[in-house]
Amino acid sequence: MNIKHMVTGAVAISLLTGCASREQQTAALDAWRDCIRTAVKRYDDGRTDPVSLAYGIAPNCASLYNEFGSTMMSGMITDKGQDAMRERVRASELRMITNAILENRAANRNPAKGTGS
Repeated sequence: MNIKHMVTGAVAISLLTGCASREQQTAALDAWRDCIRTAVKRYDDGRTDPVSLAYGIAPNCASLYNEFGSTMMSGMITDKGQDAMRERVRASELRMITNAILENRAANRNPAKGTGS
């Protein structure tokens, strides 16, 4: 089988499996990020350890993060690919929440820069 047939087959399979488009993935991620930013502004006292706070904030937006994870996994054709993406999504959740906390704190220390949200 030549490369042209393999690419055509992969495209056909991805269309048949209903994988999410880049726009759907971005929309799901943006919805989750908006939820996280709102939760960070509500709960961050500026003193709590950011990672501990991230663990406390995560459940507030879990359904939106699950939607994002599902859209990312739908782009994977094989079970191994889905497992790998599931692990990447799971591992990055707390890191992204912690980053949102640190960005919020930096913006609060230097309000002239802001966060753009």
